Amino acid sequence: MKTFRDPLQWQELILAQLQQSGLNICTYCRKHKLSTSSFYAYKKRFASTESAFLCANTSQCKVTDHKVTQLELM
Repeated sequence: MKTFRDPLQWQELILAQLQQSGLNICTYCRKHKLSTSSFYAYKKRFASTESAFLCANTSQCKVTDHKVTQLELM
């Protein structure tokens, strides 16, 4: 049975492979049961958009009944 992953999940997988795993793509895909062709296709798709790999942490604080979201870029 095929596993459906949305673009955000693919982005997280690609970032994890690039930044954390230390494994080459074929080994990483085999370990996580990913299609290497899909991995490369999503990697190419995200590389073509400038903001695809923007990492941010969000935090919320309350200021006089207004909801404020702060972004912390990494």
